[in-house]
Amino acid sequence: MNQKGFIRWIILVIMLIAGAVFIYFKAADSLPGEIIYPIKEIRENLSLTSFIADYYKGAVIYTDLTKERFEEVLKLIDKKSSDDKIKTALDKLILSQKKTLQYIETGKSKGYKLNSNLDEFEKILFEERESLSRLLYQVPESLYDSMRNTIQTISENIDRTRVAKVRS
Repeated sequence: MNQKGFIRWIILVIMLIAGAVFIYFKAADSLPGEIIYPIKEIRENLSLTSFIADYYKGAVIYTDLTKERFEEVLKLIDKKSSDDKIKTALDKLILSQKKTLQYIETGKSKGYKLNSNLDEFEKILFEERESLSRLLYQVPESLYDSMRNTIQTISENIDRTRVAKVRS
C-alpha cells in the first residue's frame, strides 16, 4: 500500500469513528420512533450493566431512566407526534417503571436497605400519574384509552411500591 492510500484509509477510519461518536452522543436526545433511538437504549443498557451488583447505584439509574421515559412521553405529546410514537413511549414508560420496581424489590430481598429509593420512586410515580391525568383530556381521542391504561398501571405500580416498602 502506498503512502497516499494509507493516509486515505486513516482519514476514513477517523471519519467513521467521529461519526459513530457523534451519533452515540446525539442519541441521548432521541425519542421513540426516531432512527437513532435504539442507540439510546444501548447506551442505557451499558450504564445499567456497570451497576448490576450495586443495588444502591442501580436503583438510582433505573429511577432516572423512568424519569427519562416520562419526559419522552411529554415531548412527544407536546410535539403532537403520531399516536403510534406516543403509544410506544407510554409502553416504554410502563416497562421502565416495572423494571425499576423489580430491581428495587430484588435488592431489598437481598438485604439492601432501599426504602429511600422506594420513597423517591413513589414520589415520581405520583407526579407522573398527576401529569398524565392533567393531559388526559388534551390528547386526541385516539390516545385516550392508552393514556387511561397507563394512568391505571401507574396507580398499580404505586400500590406495589407501598407493599414493597413494608416488606423486609
